[in-house]
Amino acid sequence: MFHQRLLAGLVHGLLTCSVFSDHFPTCEYGFDDDEVIRRDVAIIGGGSSGTYTAVKLKDAGKSFIVVEPKDQLGGHAETYVGPNTGVPIDIGVIIFENTTTVKNYFARLGVSLVDIEGFGGNGTVPVDFSTGQIDAAYPPPDQEAMAAALVGYTAQRAKYPALDTGFNLTYPVEPGLLLSFGEFITKYHLEALAPVAFLISQGITPYLNVSTLYVFKNFNPLQLAVPLLTTEQHATHELYANALAELGPEHVLLQTNVKEVDRGNGADDPVRIAVQTPEGPKLIKAKKVVFAAPPVLDNFQGWDLCAVEKSLFGHWHASGYYTGMLESAGIPADLTQLQNSGPGKPFRLPELPGPYVFTQVPAANVKQVYYADPDVVSAEAAQADILANLDRFKAANGIRTESKPTWRVFSSHAPFNLMVSNEAIEDHFHEKVFGLQGKRNTYFNGAA
Repeated sequence: MFHQRLLAGLVHGLLTCSVFSDHFPTCEYGFDDDEVIRRDVAIIGGGSSGTYTAVKLKDAGKSFIVVEPKDQLGGHAETYVGPNTGVPIDIGVIIFENTTTVKNYFARLGVSLVDIEGFGGNGTVPVDFSTGQIDAAYPPPDQEAMAAALVGYTAQRAKYPALDTGFNLTYPVEPGLLLSFGEFITKYHLEALAPVAFLISQGITPYLNVSTLYVFKNFNPLQLAVPLLTTEQHATHELYANALAELGPEHVLLQTNVKEVDRGNGADDPVRIAVQTPEGPKLIKAKKVVFAAPPVLDNFQGWDLCAVEKSLFGHWHASGYYTGMLESAGIPADLTQLQNSGPGKPFRLPELPGPYVFTQVPAANVKQVYYADPDVVSAEAAQADILANLDRFKAANGIRTESKPTWRVFSSHAPFNLMVSNEAIEDHFHEKVFGLQGKRNTYFNGAA
């Protein structure tokens, strides 16, 4: 989903950061003049929020440089193009909210949007992947009950309009936001909404144990109240290819890694960022830096974090979210979608780790899978568990195949959905994190 909002203006901080390193060890005098890049703003991360930030800065007449470790912009907005068909297939971000911000942004970059078709279909089969058995007793959705539950959910979510634009909380925190989502569903009799909310909020796990605050941030009633959007060509990456052309390659460093950062000691002391590019080391000197990647400690290697930043960023817990396409999966073609089900579980929701769905992609004759784990695991571990789930299904249903499933493409979207404990939320965690904005010439932008 497109949830990023450009962080506007200077925010008066709540915390004081002290840095104990004396100076930038990779001194600027180690770089020739043609190896130094001077900009108003350095943007670390060229995913959705980093790209959006760059476009808005360009429109504001500011100079900038984007640093992205991958060979393309877009982060999780990945598109696979079949080698034989040339047909684009989105394997990451597919759905966008039907808002003025979204439509203006896509129009700004020349990408057409269309209404997306509904979820599921006549070929959807519920499967208990813990056993591999088809869940024959899965009840058909009660549309009337689901509509009533959506009204109830929308009424509760509407109590917190400040959450629309950030983690803007009042203190003490409203107890309703700290309920587990399972408790919330039960308290407000929203059982009929649970299965569709579970599918829409993919990557948030363990779903029923997550604080309602984080579901409210992810699952917006707008996602069901109006038609959702997708790209007309079913190629979300088109947005980022156009963005790269619009921004200009001289303003984007792809396949580039940050090696060391000194954020200066005030407005008159520039940020210095040593990076390794495919052409060799460079030094970026900028007035400000925007960090637009997930703010977990592993992503701050080489940064001059202060004790406060280290403490705050160490609180995050992320889940793992993964997607890929399987060739020769061995699933009969008439089963267009296998959907994970949890018979005997609360609200019939499956326990993860496990797949959400295996979906047929006719244009490429492959099965697309979405998978989540409550913790971040390696891509290899996720792939192995996906295949184990698939093997259980085939064994339980007497499906024998000659060929072995192979991955055409696989992508890890971890770390995904950064959250903290209720104790940290009550201890003003999100207020403290937002209080870092502008400190030491640094701003943070993104879903977290």
